[in-house]
Amino acid sequence: MTEMNVTAQLKKFLSELPAWVNRPSENKKRRLGILLPALPDAPHAVKTAVDAGWIEPVLLGSTKEQELFCHFSGLKECTSITADDSIDALVTALEGNKIDLLLRGDGGVHTLFHRLLKLPSFRIGWVSQVAMVVPPKLNGRMLLLTDAGFSLQPTLEQKVRIIENVLKIARKLDFNPPKVALLAAVETVSPDITVGMHDAILAKMGERGQFGNALLEGPLALDLALSEEAAIKKKVKSPVAGFANVLIAPNLEVGNGLYKALITLAGAASASTVVGGSIPIALPSRADHPDAITASILLSCILS
Repeated sequence: MTEMNVTAQLKKFLSELPAWVNRPSENKKRRLGILLPALPDAPHAVKTAVDAGWIEPVLLGSTKEQELFCHFSGLKECTSITADDSIDALVTALEGNKIDLLLRGDGGVHTLFHRLLKLPSFRIGWVSQVAMVVPPKLNGRMLLLTDAGFSLQPTLEQKVRIIENVLKIARKLDFNPPKVALLAAVETVSPDITVGMHDAILAKMGERGQFGNALLEGPLALDLALSEEAAIKKKVKSPVAGFANVLIAPNLEVGNGLYKALITLAGAASASTVVGGSIPIALPSRADHPDAITASILLSCILS
């Protein structure tokens, strides 16, 4: 299966969600804030989303940057909030409730969130990144992976919040039930391995219903999470082992490395969003395929 076919499959999945999902429609287009200067492939992705009837673009930045975006996207009319510093324009948009979601710009993510996390108009809960990936080898299985872009070395308490965030998305996307693999290097529990101890505690919390209708298992090595054959060979019996559709990375380095490996080595289609704030933020990588930007916008639309 080629990258483009997988990307088409991801778009098809997102467009055919159950009727109860609050999907973008002509009757309720989402106001997408676009932080300028935009990602190089963002004009094409935004034009695709506009033509599909999902969004109304709101350009955030200087007059010159707005003109360049309109030129490269071919959009004739765009709402705009003008400021020399695009993040100042974003603050105005948030405080005035003028956007429903945001597309990251070409600038550094660190600078963006350094400002955002200080704003009462944005930070309403624990903020974390969630990626949707579709690896071809898994025959169309949709995976949610967290956190590949935000939480550096989460504590046990922060992992609880990260899991709660991703489960909201899993349920929105009709993962019934979410099958959550708590990733670690090995599947055995040892007091010498902090990650494994965290995973064991989280799995027990799941067993006792503290995450609602979700199955949690951990610690699990990646092969155990995704391969039924590996689970059989290692004699691990679990409804999650081999069938996981949600992956919880132990830290940012593992999550980010796994996310990019799935895309670059396994040809996975992807979409990325940040949740936990007052609005979702489409957060594709600067190196992502244009379709990944489009998919990130759509996923964030669904969550807004």
